[in-house]
Amino acid sequence: MGQHTINAISAALFSIVANVLIGRTDFPTDIVSDDVTVDFIIVGSGSSGSPVAGRLSEIPEWDVLVLEAGGKPPPESRIPGFCLNFLPDNNRYSYNYRTTPQKYSQFNYENNANLYPRGKVIGGSSAINFMMYNRGNRYDFDRWAELGNPGWDYQTVLKYFKKSENYRGHLTSENEAYHGIGGPLNVESKRWGTPVMKAYLEAGRELGYPTIDSNAASQIGFNTPDTTTKNGERGSAAEAFIKSNLHRQNLRIQADSQVTKVLFDDNLRAIGVEYRHQNRVKRAYARKEVILSAGAIDSPKLLMLSGIGPKQHLESVGVRAFLNDLLKTVETSSFTHYSEIRLKC
Repeated sequence: MGQHTINAISAALFSIVANVLIGRTDFPTDIVSDDVTVDFIIVGSGSSGSPVAGRLSEIPEWDVLVLEAGGKPPPESRIPGFCLNFLPDNNRYSYNYRTTPQKYSQFNYENNANLYPRGKVIGGSSAINFMMYNRGNRYDFDRWAELGNPGWDYQTVLKYFKKSENYRGHLTSENEAYHGIGGPLNVESKRWGTPVMKAYLEAGRELGYPTIDSNAASQIGFNTPDTTTKNGERGSAAEAFIKSNLHRQNLRIQADSQVTKVLFDDNLRAIGVEYRHQNRVKRAYARKEVILSAGAIDSPKLLMLSGIGPKQHLESVGVRAFLNDLLKTVETSSFTHYSEIRLKC
């Protein structure tokens, strides 16, 4: 029996167990008309696209459409221990990417290429990842502000982190100023631990490092991460920021909609997108903005498919480059865990 067969059987068993334990969950979606026009088109419903959609839809006059390449999340996605089910190749809820084959490492992987799962499902990678909640380092935010990006300094973004959070973890006098309560995203402390975890934290203390909350004042120390869960179940970004707001008439999400191109007018102004849905090529148009939140891999990929990027590379694969080298970093400087590219209309 081959590994792919074993993976397929394991996935089927996980699905059966999840249906028995928690049952099927519904995520309401829409099917929009061909050539629909809205104010904002958001490509991707992951950790960037979902909060952007939720925030924009707070303005009743703005019509917001989210296009997600994947389908509805399966029941097993809600069970944290089943997240390993989304790692193998040929998983329908992932793009099944692999890294470039390595010459001196990754010997335990086929062709020395590491698995690089990216979510292809409502919620994006937040629906299949390991759920660790870490906001990043305060000095990176301050550095972005110093480089000429007002509003990105740590003290400014902290209030938005707190606004989005419903913290149900361990609050102390040292960390309570850094957490919010009542926001849409549930965050919990780890609910259980192994002897190895306890030994790990004790080893840190022996070396002089405190046990810390990495989302509070300092990130120098040892910790067990907080998770984006509610009562032990996964809470994806789409569950937190989109599903909870679908009562708004101006917010819609359409699943199984793979965006393949950003559309521009003669003035190089983004006016919409082209996408595949139900075996047809369709278009949607934006009065205000097209927002690419398709992840660290697929946002730059979509830009290049649209002709934005290094001319020599694009033309070598048959794509006409019309914004040559305008975004040189598209091909070389993409980082996972934050990827949102805004195209001004």
